[in-house]
Amino acid sequence: MLPSPCSVAACGARAFRRLAVAAVRLPMLLFCDAMVWAVTFLTFPVRLLAVADRESKLDRLVGEMQRQMERVVWENRDLEQRLRVALKEKATMEDILDEMEEENEDAFARIDLLESQLKALKKENMRLKEQRDKSVWDKAAATAPTVAGSGGGKKKADEQRAWEGKE
Repeated sequence: MLPSPCSVAACGARAFRRLAVAAVRLPMLLFCDAMVWAVTFLTFPVRLLAVADRESKLDRLVGEMQRQMERVVWENRDLEQRLRVALKEKATMEDILDEMEEENEDAFARIDLLESQLKALKKENMRLKEQRDKSVWDKAAATAPTVAGSGGGKKKADEQRAWEGKE
C-alpha cells in the first residue's frame, strides 16, 4: 500500500517539528553547559579559599585536641603516681593497724592475766586475814585464863589486849 499524500505531509511536518525542536534544544543545552562551566570556573577560587579556611580550622582543632590529649596524659601520669603513693600509704597504715591490733590483743591478755593475779592475791589476802584473825582469837583464848581474874578493868597505856592485833 502506498502512503497517502496526507500522511507524507504529516510525516514531513513531524520531522520538521523535530528538527526545529532539536535546533532550539542543541544551543540551549550548549548554553546550559557553558553556564555550568562558567559558574564552576568562577566559583573555583571561592571554593578553594573555603577549603583552605576549613583546613586551617581543622588543623587548629587537631592541635588543640593534641594539646588536650597531652594534658590528659600528664594528668593521668600524675594521678597514677598519686594512686601508687596512696596505695603504699594504705599498705603502711594497714601494717601499723595490724601492729596496733596485736599490741591491743597483748594488752588485753596482760590485763586478763593481771586481773586473774589480782583475784588470786585478794583470795590469798582474805585467807591470810582470816588466819590472822583466827590466830588472834586463839591467842586471846589461850591467855584468857590468866587474864580472867583481873576483873576486866581499864586498859593501861602500855598494855595490849589479846584480840587487838599487832600492827
